[in-house]
Amino acid sequence: PPSDRRRLRRRTKHRGRFVPHHQLRAGFDRDLMNPAVDVLGFGHTALLGLIEVGAGLLLLAAGVTRSRQGATFFGTALFVAGLVGGIQTESFQRSLALDAAWAWLLAIAGAVIALAALLVPRYETRRTVYRTR
Repeated sequence: PPSDRRRLRRRTKHRGRFVPHHQLRAGFDRDLMNPAVDVLGFGHTALLGLIEVGAGLLLLAAGVTRSRQGATFFGTALFVAGLVGGIQTESFQRSLALDAAWAWLLAIAGAVIALAALLVPRYETRRTVYRTR
């Protein structure tokens, strides 16, 4: 209906605030599991969007603090979640509107993050200053 389109258009005009695209499309004014919307060709609910934003913020925090353990943990968690979502996609259809392709993409991204955190060497420079009197 036209009224829904106008309401969506109004809702998407957030001045200067960070609001992820899936939240603009699905919204918070209803149940977090309804409606299922398409974002970049993949099905999303507001709940899946919140989970993705939370995981992204945790990965960013691990990167900013240069925590190898944090990146390995959250990359592995993303890999396992994507693996479970890819195998059991029909279990998450109602609650998350999860697509199998999106779940496998998340699994691949998690594996790359975890492997990069484990295998890429970290270089630190240490400097010792000896003072003589």
